[in-house]
Amino acid sequence: MEHTLGQERSALARPLADDGVEQMLDQLPPMICWRPPVLEADYPARAAQNSREIRLRGRGLTLIPSYFCRITPVALVDQGLPPVLVYPARRLSPSPATVNDLLVELLGRTRAETLRCIVTTPSCTTTELARRTGASLANASKHAHVLRQAGLITSTRQANLMLHQATKLGTEFIRAQPPDEPRARP
Repeated sequence: MEHTLGQERSALARPLADDGVEQMLDQLPPMICWRPPVLEADYPARAAQNSREIRLRGRGLTLIPSYFCRITPVALVDQGLPPVLVYPARRLSPSPATVNDLLVELLGRTRAETLRCIVTTPSCTTTELARRTGASLANASKHAHVLRQAGLITSTRQANLMLHQATKLGTEFIRAQPPDEPRARP
């Protein structure tokens, strides 16, 4: 569940950071459609007869991906609180055990897994990297350092934590698919 939700947050965080809210809204799952200035969402059939329309009137909208929400989003509305739209999280890529073999060949298994963790978990800490990859804290820090030097991640110190985020290049490395046919090696 953590992997799936981390991927969903990453899939939306990158377009939001790079291109703004409208591009992020365009990246939502297919049951949610951004038609400026309206965000349309499929809704359960029994509610559709009442045509649920929510006007924000300057209030924000909280989008929450859910591992347990299935098929259609659910709106939570209380006039005293900002509205919430809970929607099914997409299963975006294979499980953590199937990191691209070419990437493993290039970076090594632990470093490739470290990069994957950073791509799928925005603002991943060094301690979290160590826990999720099975590396020592010192090794997780070293792997992050090498990935940062290669331009695949950025790191920011916040109090006593080091937060790592993937760059666009780092994200493309993880999301890249191997070619359909193996290329001949020179």
